[in-house]
Amino acid sequence: MSHPCIIILFMLLFIFPLEQLITACFLSGKYHIHVIDALGSGSSELKIHCASKQDDLGYHTLSNTQEFTWEFCEHFFDRTMYFCHVWWGSKESNWEVFNDPGNCIHQGQVPVGTNTCVWVINPDGFYLGYYQDNGTLWKYKNHGW
Repeated sequence: MSHPCIIILFMLLFIFPLEQLITACFLSGKYHIHVIDALGSGSSELKIHCASKQDDLGYHTLSNTQEFTWEFCEHFFDRTMYFCHVWWGSKESNWEVFNDPGNCIHQGQVPVGTNTCVWVINPDGFYLGYYQDNGTLWKYKNHGW
């Protein structure tokens, strides 16, 4: 690296602290996660808690068709992993909702480069999908309860 490039790099780091660059998605993409309650009308409420190593999103309660969403920037030096734990009546489950910037999760069946990961929770299990260009939600069953 030439001497002027090093000076420019240090000036940028001085003007924009590294954490600000990372959280502004300067060095990585921005991702959107949706968790949708599709358990049906008249169903008991879904309780959900989602977090990553760096960010606890708290506990939330969803009714049918409600969704919990958040967005984040992929950590440049440390891969981001978000998980959720849900409770519905006598059932409960936890799973990683994001651990791969290419496919939402490792071996996910969404197109490479998808930046919106949509989880739909049905009575028979958990579906992962994405919104197609025409706005239609495409999804597949990822796992059961």
